[in-house]
Amino acid sequence: MSLVGRTLANRYEMIALLGKGGMGEVYEAQQKDLKRRVAVKVLASSAEADVLRFKQEALAAAGLAHPNIVQIFDFVEGDPPLLVMELLRGRSLAALVKQSKLDPARAVSIMTQVLSALAAAHDARIVHRDVKPENIFVCESNLPYDLVKVLDFGLARPLDDDRRLAKTRVGVAMGTPAYMAPEQARGEAPDVRMDVFAAGVTLYYALSGRRPFEGKTTSELLRAVKRQPPIPLDAIAPHLDLDLVRIVERSLSKDPATRFSSARAFLEALTPLWPANRDEARAPVAPPANATQRSARSTSAQGTKPSRPTAPEKKRAGLVIGAFEALAPPITASMIQVATFARDGLSALAVGPAGLARWTIDEGWSARELPPKTYPGDVRAIAFGPSGEAVLATTHGAFVRARGAYAPIELPADFVADGAHVDHASHVLFAGTIGRDGVVVDCAPTGTTVHVIGSSLAMHAVTRASSGAIVACGARGTVCSIASSRVFAHAAGKSALRAIAQFGAGFACVGERGALVAVSSLDALATATEATLATEDLVSVSTRARFVGACGARVHVSAVGEINRTASAALDATSARVVYLDNGVVRVIADNAAVLEATISAGP
Repeated sequence: MSLVGRTLANRYEMIALLGKGGMGEVYEAQQKDLKRRVAVKVLASSAEADVLRFKQEALAAAGLAHPNIVQIFDFVEGDPPLLVMELLRGRSLAALVKQSKLDPARAVSIMTQVLSALAAAHDARIVHRDVKPENIFVCESNLPYDLVKVLDFGLARPLDDDRRLAKTRVGVAMGTPAYMAPEQARGEAPDVRMDVFAAGVTLYYALSGRRPFEGKTTSELLRAVKRQPPIPLDAIAPHLDLDLVRIVERSLSKDPATRFSSARAFLEALTPLWPANRDEARAPVAPPANATQRSARSTSAQGTKPSRPTAPEKKRAGLVIGAFEALAPPITASMIQVATFARDGLSALAVGPAGLARWTIDEGWSARELPPKTYPGDVRAIAFGPSGEAVLATTHGAFVRARGAYAPIELPADFVADGAHVDHASHVLFAGTIGRDGVVVDCAPTGTTVHVIGSSLAMHAVTRASSGAIVACGARGTVCSIASSRVFAHAAGKSALRAIAQFGAGFACVGERGALVAVSSLDALATATEATLATEDLVSVSTRARFVGACGARVHVSAVGEINRTASAALDATSARVVYLDNGVVRVIADNAAVLEATISAGP
């Protein structure tokens, strides 16, 4: 029976049925409290094993913040259970290939994004185990590239045997037979090379329109997977580059030891064939184009300025944000991953699908190289370095760029960074996790110090207060200070806090569901409580004097001492990624790489 028109969990109004599968149905829905459209997967079965698989899909995907992995918003253990995720428009890779096999450039472009997502999952010690064209979604776009999302982590398993979800019965084959690795078909323990094999089958299928192993029955198909060589790809598609054929063949090796050792190794092999390295049309582009984009303050070759996105002025309780003016025009759509402004607000750094870029108010955007063997999806945090160049925290380490070259920053083993900050003393601070512990790492010229905040308290952002103390924020509304190696942690609320900025002797944090924690000094930290600044998640915060600027889908400005005095301004149907606030001016980098500016004034 259709659920269209019903409201589930008191907040998800079912709008339309998007599709059906073996596990249940997927609906487009309106989330009433946040007034946003989402996709809701409704589980059809109430069997304990199915509910556990459904829940593990939510847990596995929700822990992976990657632009090529579908974003999970909520999981409701109700009747029926619900999995709430971002609403995507487009088609599966299976539907695209069914219409027509892909040209090699497009297939490689799609698979580099898939492998980047799998590499992030493998870095988090999660094996997907069901990589196939049906679980790869190619989003609708009017841009000259595809944006890809990996779906359905229902069969995913952590590699750590002591985790609850790692309890997989050895000897039982789980997955889709046509895409199983031989050892997966035999029911062996999860291994990242199973995903490598499945990705290879998927790439083979995208290039040829056929699968490398065939059989009239499931038993015959599994026998072919385990014992027979793949149908030669160059016989089906003789037009393919021989290097590409050899890469696909290696990914399909029966012996895991001779296959690519990881998704990252597979990705590195494909990189020389990536369209971005061959100047072909369907390559994902960086937030800036390769050629420097002039700012809107310059005159274009035709003597005109780029269009200026505007929004009507909104007045709320005493603060007014004026209409936004474009300092740099839009370049992409919803593709900026991480970004940061310099302290003076006159320059910025951003990372998008094809790399790092720098913006200046005079010259606009210009491209920069990423560290060797680093891909855009690997970058977790970015900051301006001591020399004015970049510091990058990635899934496999941290790097500082100076004089055009990168040097690694030595970090503790197993550390995963989620935030970075560089202070005036040339220390580099990182917030993140080691195992299940939330930590802050202080990389000073004299050595590295690890401060453990607490178990299962992932730290997301860090800065340094004017007193010299380190302050950080993270999961479950946790804010903390570190001074003289003494750690004080305080639960200021329930929502995860994602960004932090200093003002005066205090600081402000923002995060999920519009959460705001603002304190005037470290002495007030012990009594700090969470307030609500907005309805949507906030991804960035900038503070000056008595005001907090925060951004998510909109930009919000609030007087710190009077949280109810808020003003917001829409960003022309895009989302803000980072905000800068100073002397009555608010400056924003949007998801589409536009740099926008507006003025703030006191209302009546």
